[in-house]
Amino acid sequence: MRGFFMNFLSHHFFYALDDAWHNTGLILPDWSRNAKGRRKLEWKKSEGSPEFHFRLWSGCQKHYEADEWFHDCHYFLACCEQVESDLGLAQQGGLFLGQRKWFLAHLLAEMLLDRLIIEKYPGALDSFYSDLIKVPFRDLKDFLLTSGKIDMANFERSHRGFIESEFIRYYIDDRGLAESLSRVVQRTGQVPLTSDELTSLTLRMPYWIDYASQLKKPHQMARLL
Repeated sequence: MRGFFMNFLSHHFFYALDDAWHNTGLILPDWSRNAKGRRKLEWKKSEGSPEFHFRLWSGCQKHYEADEWFHDCHYFLACCEQVESDLGLAQQGGLFLGQRKWFLAHLLAEMLLDRLIIEKYPGALDSFYSDLIKVPFRDLKDFLLTSGKIDMANFERSHRGFIESEFIRYYIDDRGLAESLSRVVQRTGQVPLTSDELTSLTLRMPYWIDYASQLKKPHQMARLL
């Protein structure tokens, strides 16, 4: 279930410091997932390790720490349950029959959190992309090759596309959020969402956003309380 993560902005938003390398490390474990090699990054300091390696790794450690509490917190579990329940009702009407509703619910629970952040802090995305632009790909490649990755070709392509497209900005629009989910579904090899399914998601999105905004948040999400 934890093979694909979509809450890029929230990792950055809750833990960012005044250091672009640390802040890029906050999303690097998920961002570099398509690079061949070790699934979970593991870096150990050695003689001659560049200082920026430590800064990236400190962000990665925060990322893994956040994953532990987030996927067990009330917000995530309740949001997944509600979305999955609604998708189950839609399946009874003939929609999403080729989809795993628990998978869609997992992705949406994470994407909805990023949407809440964008609505309350419009400048959060500017800070997010500004940090990513500051860190040269060569630094990421150098770090990842000492952290269990063995081939950067796939990640180099997606790294460039992720920054240039700024696709998280589409989350602010209900249709854009639904279409972003659809693109993720296609990248994971699932059956593409139909036009009717996209429309169904778009119409339901305001309810899910309102529901997510009212859910009890853990203390780690204090900025959204």
